[in-house]
Formats: sequence, C-alpha cells, structure tokens
Amino acid sequence: MKNKILSLFAILWATTCYAQDLPYCLPEDQEISQAAVSAFFDSLMSQPQTRIHAAMVLKNGYVVGEIHPQPFKPEYGHALYSCSKTFTAIAVAMACEDGLLQYDSPVLPLLEKAFPHSVPATVSDTLRRLTVTHLLEMSSGWKADWGLRSRSENWLPEYLNRHFDFEPGSQFEYDSMVSYILSAVVQAATGRQLYDYLQDRLFGPLGIEAAWEQSPEGISCGGWGLYMNAASMAKVGQMLLQNGVYDNRRYLSEASVRKLATCRRTDTWGDCYGMHTWIFSEHPDAYRADGAYGQFVIVLPSQNMVVVLTQCSTGDLDREMELVWKVLLSQAISQKPVKSLAAWKKQLAKYTLPTVVGNSNGVNHLCHRQWTLSDNLLGWKNLKLEHRPNIVRLIVTDMNGVTGTIDMSYNRWKTSSSQLKPLNARPFKGSFSNIPGPFVTAGSYAWQNENLCARVYFTNWFTAVDIVFRPMPHGMTMYLLPCYESEWIEVTAK
Repeated sequence: MKNKILSLFAILWATTCYAQDLPYCLPEDQEISQAAVSAFFDSLMSQPQTRIHAAMVLKNGYVVGEIHPQPFKPEYGHALYSCSKTFTAIAVAMACEDGLLQYDSPVLPLLEKAFPHSVPATVSDTLRRLTVTHLLEMSSGWKADWGLRSRSENWLPEYLNRHFDFEPGSQFEYDSMVSYILSAVVQAATGRQLYDYLQDRLFGPLGIEAAWEQSPEGISCGGWGLYMNAASMAKVGQMLLQNGVYDNRRYLSEASVRKLATCRRTDTWGDCYGMHTWIFSEHPDAYRADGAYGQFVIVLPSQNMVVVLTQCSTGDLDREMELVWKVLLSQAISQKPVKSLAAWKKQLAKYTLPTVVGNSNGVNHLCHRQWTLSDNLLGWKNLKLEHRPNIVRLIVTDMNGVTGTIDMSYNRWKTSSSQLKPLNARPFKGSFSNIPGPFVTAGSYAWQNENLCARVYFTNWFTAVDIVFRPMPHGMTMYLLPCYESEWIEVTAK
C-alpha cells in the first residue's frame, strides 16, 4: 500500500510541477490563468516591428509559461546588450559585501593601481571626486561618447583623459562607457575580470553558462557584451526577486538589492534609474534590466513574478512592457485550461516566426556560379547559391577568408552552423571576443517573380537579415534588411 501511495504521489507531481534546472508548474497552480499567459504571449508575437526569440513568465519561483518561437530554442545564448549593466551592478554589490570595494570609494586610486598607464599625467580635482556611486547612477559628469569603442583600442586612457562636462553627481547622463569603467573598477578591486568574478560568485553556483565580450584592453565590457540564454536570465531575476537568495543560498544582501531597485535619478523623459536598473514610473515597485532591441529581465515584487524577454524589436517597447500589466496580470480572460503540464507545454510550442512567402521554384540562373560582392555589413566577400528541391544553400566566404554554409528551406526553417560571424548590430573593437562558436543560422526562402527572397536568423546570437537576390543584365544585386533597420541596403554582385 505504501508503494502504491508513493507511486500515485509521483504521478500527481508529474502532472503539476517537476524540478528541472528551473521548476515548472501549470499557471493555475500558482494562481494565474493559462488564458492570461497565452494572451500575453499572443500579444507579444503580434507587436509591430518585433520578432520574439524567447519569453518566460515565473510566478512564485515556478516557470508558468515559456515560448521559444521557431527557429529559436531554449538552449541558445543571446546577446543582452545593456541588460549587461545590471549584472555589472550585481558584481559591484558583491565586491562591496566582500569588503573589496565601497560605494563611496573614489575610483581613481583603484584605477591608478591596476591600470597606471591609463590614468592622466595630470589628474583634475573633478576626477579625484568621481566615485563608484556616481558611475552606478549614471551621473559621472561626462557626456556620452558612443563612438569611442569603435574607433579606439585604448578605451580607459581616452575616457579618463576627457574633460568633465558637469560636476559628478549633478545630473543624469546615460553612458555605456561609464559601465565599462565600473568593470575596470571591479577588476582592480578583485584582481579578476568582471566575468570571472561573477563566474565564481554567481554564474557557476547558479549553473549559468555565459560569456562576456571584452575590450582590446582585456576588460569585460560591463555596459554590454553579456551573452546567456533566457533561463539563465530568469535565474538572476528570481534571485533579485527573492532579495538576494536563490535555492536557499544568499548571493546579495537585502540592502544591496534595495539599492539596485530604488529610483535614484530621472532622465529627460521622466523615467527613473536605480543603480544600473530602470524603475517603472507607473509601477514603482517593479524594475528591470533593460537592453537594446528589447532584452528584458522584469522583476515584479508585488506579484512575486519575473518576466524575461529576448527579441529583435524596433517597435514601441514601452507599450510592449505594459502588456505585463494589461494582459498577463488580467484575470478577466476565460478559457478552459488544459489539465497536464505536458499538454500546456505542447500548446506553447505552437509559436513560430513567419517564413518567406512565395513560390518554391523560380529562375535558376542566379545559382551555381560564384559571385563577388561589394563591401557590405555582413562582411561577406564571395557567395555561391546552390538550388536543390526545396533547399537553397548559400556558400559564403567572408572578408577574413572564413568559409561557411547557410541552408534555407521552403516554407519551413532549415538550420545549419559554421564559423561565419553573425550580423552585428553594434560592432566595436573586441566584438565576439569570448563568444562561443559555432554560430547557428536558420534560413527560409521563396521565389517572388524572378527574385530569390531569403530570411536568415542568427539564432544563437540575436540578429536576422532579409535578403533579396535580384538578377540584373550584367550580374546580380543583393538587397539587405537587418532586423534592426528600416531601409534596404544595396550590395552589388559580379
């Protein structure tokens, strides 16, 4: 009888919750409706100028819904852009709790010790007054120089030698290079790169696989460059939600989490900024890590929820985030729920990003010959197209001499992998350093009149590009539309 009871308990547990790396439950088991979660995902997928790559909802520590629209997969890493800043702030808080740093510490003595050749020969009194808190609050006193990281390999000396535009602490100025200086400060205080310090203190214990791009100076980028999957983002969000605790282990003190999540500065538009986090003005108990093109870790303490999004969006991201309150937290939706977790996950597996529309066959004289391309943002030099039944293969050689293939299928996604670098939305000197290869692509094609049209996702990065191959009297013209742009870019081919 005892064994029968245990077996029955195991069956019941399997139909509701099961413990994986993250525990999963049916939404109703955590007092949220399946209909609300489904409606939230549907709303995300229908947002204009938006391609959702992953969305996760956690309630009371359980994943109550997640989607990874085809061709994306849960295990794929993703570029987080400025979401990285919140992780940098976590590292600063840990260093302070470890007694290696203080919030009111002047940054100059630390940088002088660790990077002596980067400090100006003549140091201004203003630079001497610059503190860790000034950097965390984005009130450094410098106006942002967004182009420096692309034109120089000596980021620290060039930034530290700049004149101050206003007194540190006097006004807000959002600047990713300020986060880079914070990364250098953490490295100076701990004796380890920011990524290595977090690997020991946070990523490793949480079972997070991550990477962090670094500068030519050998410093983790800090303000951008972090790379991980949605589940890893969710774990860190859950740790913050639980005031620094995850799986009964404390990573941050409650006081440190409060510092991160408290509005300290207001930008030009009235949005609140904490310590490398954004605070929701209309929902001041909620805050987020926020990255370009819609990378979010949203923490909602009053609902005991975490929402994670990765995507490529050039749409209205404020409107998108409001869907959390207007759709996900709405209980006015009625729908008969499924009764098993397996059925719920099967229902959520329906999502897919649209493939190219058109015919499966077309004029073939573009194929089976070598094309030499003009300079282009993909970095491709030579291209050959091979057309087989329901498959088009691109054989590409880039400007560095690396050759790889990209397979595309008609009316569905075809994946392939190679050492070709992904399309990069914001390149800098040091791009892709430490990012693990190979890179995975997923392609779809169709013929529209005489044009071969393609869509290629770099699925373990973040970008995508639409390509039109148009035959011309004396060659071919390629048109490119990256997911983060609104105008087609012309590339000639001979």
